[in-house]
Amino acid sequence: MGRYNFDKIVDRKHTKSLKYDFAVQRGKPADVLPFWVADMDFEIPSELKQVLLDRVNHGIFGYTESDD
Repeated sequence: MGRYNFDKIVDRKHTKSLKYDFAVQRGKPADVLPFWVADMDFEIPSELKQVLLDRVNHGIFGYTESDD
């Protein structure tokens, strides 16, 4: 796996994120810092994203054996 940029800012607001979008509905201020949940604010590595896309594009989700 290649190098990964954990410093890239990903705006999760307005993405139905429990961490940000539902704080107000739970009685929290709109600008609350969400330290109460261990939700990640970084993208998955592109290699992992590609493996997941390949499986989805295959279209069959039956039982499988893992390959190394």
